[in-house]
Amino acid sequence: MTEPPDPRPAARQWAGMLGALDDDDPVRPTPCTDDTVGDLVDHVDKGCRGLVTVAGAPLIGPDDTAEPAAAHVRGDPRQDLAHYAVALAAAWSDPRARTGSSPVAPGVDLPNAIRGRIAPAELDVHGCDLARANGRPFALPDDVLRDSLDRLLAFVPTAPVAGLGSEPVAVPPGTPLLDRVVAAAGRRT
Repeated sequence: MTEPPDPRPAARQWAGMLGALDDDDPVRPTPCTDDTVGDLVDHVDKGCRGLVTVAGAPLIGPDDTAEPAAAHVRGDPRQDLAHYAVALAAAWSDPRARTGSSPVAPGVDLPNAIRGRIAPAELDVHGCDLARANGRPFALPDDVLRDSLDRLLAFVPTAPVAGLGSEPVAVPPGTPLLDRVVAAAGRRT
């Protein structure tokens, strides 16, 4: 089996974009159906925390909060969220994280080797979602994007739980690689 994609480039961009959010950004719409920037940030925050824990790495930072998603991107919590994105990248870079399996829903386990390949694609897609919602650039190395595209095209149609992926969107030949990755995750480009 080949090594999983490197999640660090997307994690660094994600962290940088979080730091650039202002107080008006949480209510902006995103390419995700019905989700605001605040919802997206909350989703990625929870996903990062959960995936860091699944990888067996310690969560260093504040406990989960019951605050609404939009409140998560105001003030200092942005730095905590950025920390978790970078922590996810570090945790899944350790080959030991990709052993065993863990639950994704009651009674449904997913091999951690698959999680280790999908987690970077999640950061790639949601990083692009956040950038597009806020009119910011987002670029990743082609090898990272190719791997994310391959992983999404293989995983989404066979996801073990409904809702772990959206139906891929068809794109014409010649579509840029980042747009193909986003389309594979069910987003219109």
